[in-house]
Amino acid sequence: EIYRCNKIINKEAFRFIPENRSHIVIPNVNPEKIVMSFIVLTDNVMRTQPVITTSNNSWEIFIEDSKFLVKSYSDNEIKKYYDDFTLKNNKLYEIIIRSDNNTLNVSLDRRILSIPILKKRCSSDKDCIDYGSCLITSRGNNYCTYNRIQLYLGMTNINETKIPTYFGGYIGEILYN
Repeated sequence: EIYRCNKIINKEAFRFIPENRSHIVIPNVNPEKIVMSFIVLTDNVMRTQPVITTSNNSWEIFIEDSKFLVKSYSDNEIKKYYDDFTLKNNKLYEIIIRSDNNTLNVSLDRRILSIPILKKRCSSDKDCIDYGSCLITSRGNNYCTYNRIQLYLGMTNINETKIPTYFGGYIGEILYN
């Protein structure tokens, strides 16, 4: 319940403490038109921790084994994309995210990954979490679409099957759209 802002090298940032379940929720996001950037600093790059996740579980960015990891999900498939450099403790990294329809472009400290956003198959609207709707196609390749989602900075998505995990460090200089 306490909100603090900290300065890191002349940049405004929020301190995330995992034991306090620190996180930021950005509501009412159009998943097909996301443009945002922020900085990240963690003191333990060896700990697997979320940086940003989506409420509909379509994609997420984690720190895992001293690397940035971007995951894209469908109903039965997970594609993982690791960045090719090793992260260091207590170092600032800039992340820029841009989603255009079915592609997620992520710049991780000036290294760009273009990732296809996987589609979740469905037979009705109730198969699509987070207020999604099932788009019925003539070929039977039905998939979920979403008008609005939430973005979680510093926390995994909360659902019935997963206990959320939290980020430890700083996230700041958040610019959205």
